[in-house]
Amino acid sequence: VGTEKLYVNVEGVLISSNNNTDVWEDANAVTKFCFSGDGDNKAWSTARKVKGHIYCATVPAGNWTKVKIVRCKPDTEYKAMDESWSDALGKSRDIDLVPNSNYIYSFVTDQRPDKTPEWKTYNPDE
Repeated sequence: VGTEKLYVNVEGVLISSNNNTDVWEDANAVTKFCFSGDGDNKAWSTARKVKGHIYCATVPAGNWTKVKIVRCKPDTEYKAMDESWSDALGKSRDIDLVPNSNYIYSFVTDQRPDKTPEWKTYNPDE
């Protein structure tokens, strides 16, 4: 079982020129991380709100190189999400995991190919 934590600032989503974050703040949706590596292997982790706009999830054990941040309906099954993104209310592009960083401060959706994610280090005790 993995023990490493990954944090994301959902207010940092860059969706469009007006940065409309409504779907990422919708209380009726959940934030999930979809980890991927070589091949078709995927693992899901449900994030929980820790403070303000910051969510946290445990990175599953495995050799992951990318993560996708997904907002979806609370009752969405992981298997259904693997086969189709139709239940996603919003999703990021694939984000390369960065060694020694645990906080995705800003990230992009498929609609913003001109931007890149910004990584930082987050200390939950501060």
